[in-house]
Amino acid sequence: MGIRRWNVLLLLAGLLPLLAACGGGGGGDVTEPTVGVVIDDPVATSVQQTVVAISVAQTVAALSSPPPPDATTPPTPTLAPTATGAPTASEPTPAPDTLPSPTTANAPTTQAGVCTVVNGVYLRSGPGTVYDPPIGLVGVDAQLIPLALSPIGYPLGQWVLVQVAGTDQVAWVSAGPQWIACNIDLAILPPADTIPPTPAPLASPTPTVTPFIARPDIDNDAPGGSFPTGHVLGEVIVDPTFLFRMDVRDLNVGEFEGAGIESAEFSITGNGVDYFRRESTAGFCVFGGGEPTCNPWPVNSQGQFTWGEGGPIVQSGDYFASINVTADEPDPDFGNVWNWNFEFRVTVP
Repeated sequence: MGIRRWNVLLLLAGLLPLLAACGGGGGGDVTEPTVGVVIDDPVATSVQQTVVAISVAQTVAALSSPPPPDATTPPTPTLAPTATGAPTASEPTPAPDTLPSPTTANAPTTQAGVCTVVNGVYLRSGPGTVYDPPIGLVGVDAQLIPLALSPIGYPLGQWVLVQVAGTDQVAWVSAGPQWIACNIDLAILPPADTIPPTPAPLASPTPTVTPFIARPDIDNDAPGGSFPTGHVLGEVIVDPTFLFRMDVRDLNVGEFEGAGIESAEFSITGNGVDYFRRESTAGFCVFGGGEPTCNPWPVNSQGQFTWGEGGPIVQSGDYFASINVTADEPDPDFGNVWNWNFEFRVTVP
């Protein structure tokens, strides 16, 4: 602004002699250099002076006024008072069409979600139990970040793709409420970008059909009951499926089957057969097993019954059985061995 004032003063200094020449003397000859005409008319001279004065005033006003705003010149920031009274520069107010929409300003792009494990749950490579074996396990109170949802699992149920909080591990877990509890509605989750193909189903084993085999018919005089001392109670259980077994216990030890019994020894003779087996498993079965099921009567590759695995073929006829039961605690009168003896007849179908 100071430089502009000095320019105006210099211009006026240059114009003053011209104004003096135009109006001085009141009637002197004036020669106009542009047209070469001498004006001696007082009215014309006055008009000329007025025109020059207006031109000078316009020139001074143009030089002293600020330049118009330029589209390329940024607006000068205004000063706004601060809390202490000192002016500070403030940002120019944006045009109305550049203000953020109140419905979108500061709106979150996603809704944060977290799921908490309420029961230990397996991590799987895909949405379903067919993705076996599991690739991990997370325990109670573990935090999971839900990423995507599969509303249909394989073979059933909803499954959610999660990231184990604090790790880079990403896997699928069942979305059932018995497994996880989430602070968001899982239905808002997007579908997974890709779902691994389901593993090929394992080939089902060819079922084996066991042909019906008619069991031998057993006629027997198997004894039961207890010995005179009364504390060892035993009974022979006869069944054509497994022949027979001993239900025996020492009541001084307990009332459950096998209580206080060390072993039972079976001896079967007759028709050229001499079969022997010692059993220590409660149930005490003549062909093994017990607790709770006895092994069935063995058969060979031709379906014939045998006396034990690989033993001689069972023939119809009369046989004699002797069963010796050994107790853990000996009896003062009978020792620790009790014996059952009886005959039985086998009829092979």
